[in-house]
Amino acid sequence: MTIQDNNINNLFWFFYAIIALYLVAPILSVLADKHKDTLCYVVVIYFVVNDILAYLGHLIGKNIVTEFVSQPLLSSSFVGFFIMGYLIKENYFSIKIQNFLIIAGCITLVASIINVLTDGKYIFLSGYSSFLYSVALYLVVKRVTTKIKQEGVLKFFALMSGASLGIYILHPIFFAIFDKVVFHETINNWQNYLVVMNSWVHIFILPVVSYALLVVLVLCLKKIKLIAKVLP
Repeated sequence: MTIQDNNINNLFWFFYAIIALYLVAPILSVLADKHKDTLCYVVVIYFVVNDILAYLGHLIGKNIVTEFVSQPLLSSSFVGFFIMGYLIKENYFSIKIQNFLIIAGCITLVASIINVLTDGKYIFLSGYSSFLYSVALYLVVKRVTTKIKQEGVLKFFALMSGASLGIYILHPIFFAIFDKVVFHETINNWQNYLVVMNSWVHIFILPVVSYALLVVLVLCLKKIKLIAKVLP
């Protein structure tokens, strides 16, 4: 079990993406002050390669995107999300462009939901990533939070945010228990379990239920000094 091939624990897959982003961050930071347009260009390239080309390839049944295309164009390792988050934070985009991104994100989100509910019956509703609706969500949350002035509400969001990593660490256990009790399936029977993971209950209901229950559990556990030092 080694770190280079992700055999430590798949739960922490994002460490590899974060390490890559940390390595490229010094290069991108040079552009942050006076060359935001260049950063925006990188995001556009990222979106074209990872969303548009991937989507078109999905429609025609061809794998257009390969590692030889994505790596040289800085379109891997979530760099698009990384830069886009910075540009949104810095209010780089006009209100008109922000509104367009929110609308586009809502469209892809609805398409994704319909795709799940129809078991992928309509090919044109799938094949794209979560980039657009992730951007839309960030923009909406940013707008809402900037208008909140009540200190109590801000503290509540900060408290919920502080429990996020603990929830992420514990959620596989909760998912396993839920699937065993509700669906009577475990990961040991992979083919049947794969069907369970793709069900609308697992995609839409389980995350909400698990978050609601685990946020209470994590906040309670953090009150125990010994556990608080172990559970982030």
